[in-house]
Amino acid sequence: DDWKLAVWTRAFEGVIRYALIYSCSIADTPESVEFTVDALRWAEKLVRWEAANKIAMTEKHYYQSDFERASEYVIDILTAWRKSFPDKPMPGWKFNRRTKKFPPNILKAVLESLEAQERISIDLVDNGGKRGSAYSLRQ
Repeated sequence: DDWKLAVWTRAFEGVIRYALIYSCSIADTPESVEFTVDALRWAEKLVRWEAANKIAMTEKHYYQSDFERASEYVIDILTAWRKSFPDKPMPGWKFNRRTKKFPPNILKAVLESLEAQERISIDLVDNGGKRGSAYSLRQ
């Protein structure tokens, strides 16, 4: 991908910069700064880690649309809930508090889409005479 190539191009521009910082940090005086093999190795290792981390985080958090972002947000909420409460669906009132930042029409469309994809299930529950919803991930 072009964006990955851009990350790596920028990263290798940083090798010299980081090697200079490393060299300056070990020099006694500004006049005695020397590029060393150790400085270049350290800078390359740092830059490779930094670029790989940027790519990984971008792939994890980049979405084609706000709808996709909202969908993954809902999945993340329910995944975290499942880790804490493996056998219980998330009560509707808790789910609503976590998703209140989304306009109702967007949230409704996201929920319908995720349910149609069989990624989540929405069940009606009766809590002492009060009807509500419970949300859970599909197995």
